[in-house]
Amino acid sequence: MRNILIISIFINLFFSISFGADESFNVTIVISSPIVIGEDQGLNFGSFETSNAAQNIVVEPGDSGSAQFDIAGNEVAASWSVAENSIDMKSGTDTIKVNSFKVSGGGSGNLPQENVRVGATARIKSKQPPGTYIGTATFNVVYN
Repeated sequence: MRNILIISIFINLFFSISFGADESFNVTIVISSPIVIGEDQGLNFGSFETSNAAQNIVVEPGDSGSAQFDIAGNEVAASWSVAENSIDMKSGTDTIKVNSFKVSGGGSGNLPQENVRVGATARIKSKQPPGTYIGTATFNVVYN
């Protein structure tokens, strides 16, 4: 019985010794103000007559027809872009493809930003049917 007691004490001492270490660490979170985007003007390619030849109508970010936005949020770095690679403007069943979106300022900077501009290219087919063509694109802003 005495041997069992000695073995029991030895086992308890041996397994109660711990080989390790603890280190505390910080836990943080930053809650940012919501980003607010105001559209001052939509993208406008103007008016053109139908033609026998296909044509590309380009509106650069600095042109008067470019889309214009104001962005508000925390005074930190942010990036902005158009979410889609291309969209279709429609008039009834007829379409015009719009792509090659470009944004002013390289698409990034510190908020707030005023007068951020977006341009693109409208791909008009030969003998494009007359009409008012309308489409929707998504302007996207995220904190870096």
